[in-house]
Amino acid sequence: MKTVFIVHRTDNWHSKGSFYLLGIATSLKKAIKLVKKQAKEENCKISKDDKFNLLNIKQTQNFENEGEFNIEEISLNELQ
Repeated sequence: MKTVFIVHRTDNWHSKGSFYLLGIATSLKKAIKLVKKQAKEENCKISKDDKFNLLNIKQTQNFENEGEFNIEEISLNELQ
């Protein structure tokens, strides 16, 4: 079964209505790279705590800029 990782930018509360799609990645590592790229475009930096949270709970908490990042892991069905 294939898995994709959907990367969103959200408000500080991760409200579903605030999710803004940043991209889709084929691995968690690539999804975190998308987050780092977006943070850099916003003149921010992903901290060690942010990276730890992204790896373990797939979201940032108390990100230095307004809003947060969220990574959603989705398993795709495959016909065989």
